Amino acid sequence: MTPLPFALPAVSSLEALSARRDLALFQVYDGASVAFARARTVAHREAQPDVPVCIVAELERSGLTHDGWRADALAALFEGVGASCIVFAQPNDPDGLTATLGELLPQARITLGACIPGGLERALLPQLSAAPLLLSPDAESEKALQNAACDAGWFDALPPYHEPSLTRQLIAVTCGEAFYIDATLDIAAECDISDEDVVFERWLLDREDEWGAVRVLVGDEDDVAIFDQSQYM
Repeated sequence: MTPLPFALPAVSSLEALSARRDLALFQVYDGASVAFARARTVAHREAQPDVPVCIVAELERSGLTHDGWRADALAALFEGVGASCIVFAQPNDPDGLTATLGELLPQARITLGACIPGGLERALLPQLSAAPLLLSPDAESEKALQNAACDAGWFDALPPYHEPSLTRQLIAVTCGEAFYIDATLDIAAECDISDEDVVFERWLLDREDEWGAVRVLVGDEDDVAIFDQSQYM
């Protein structure tokens, strides 16, 4: 994940962020799907890995994107393809935005931000004290957001950043939802790959049927070869 080209916490506008040359900004809204933003992110990361990607995703009143993605699934998806931050906007339900970020921020693995509608800066800031990035929808309301953040002591309120734990749960993303994976399978310990009666593909699929999702520890080149032979990956 490439660091952002500015220090956090930070206040800016969507207009200013999209004009930066040292950052790529891709949006998710009615007309630009999650799949399209993901494809653009992957292509950009391959072409310009030193230039960070910021995603701005608009949520509907339901808390989902127009194509049915939940916020936690979006955060996991774009973290997985190398985006540096994701900013959520929910103009039709600002209180829903604060609730969404309130759930995501304590377990965030990617920098999260909020796009605050003009005129609601002082009303929403108390609920967004832990968000490291705030955006206004346009340059005109950016000054009001800056002033509100200063008056609220927002720049001093953020807790120190800690690297995510190496033992954190993995998240599987499918159909716009996020699923936390608890099961850990060690091939060497639980599957006798030398047993001619063991069909690795069937064994692994049976575990998936049982748990819904699995995490497999690949220990050596022999384990990698099993995946390759079965074309599982």
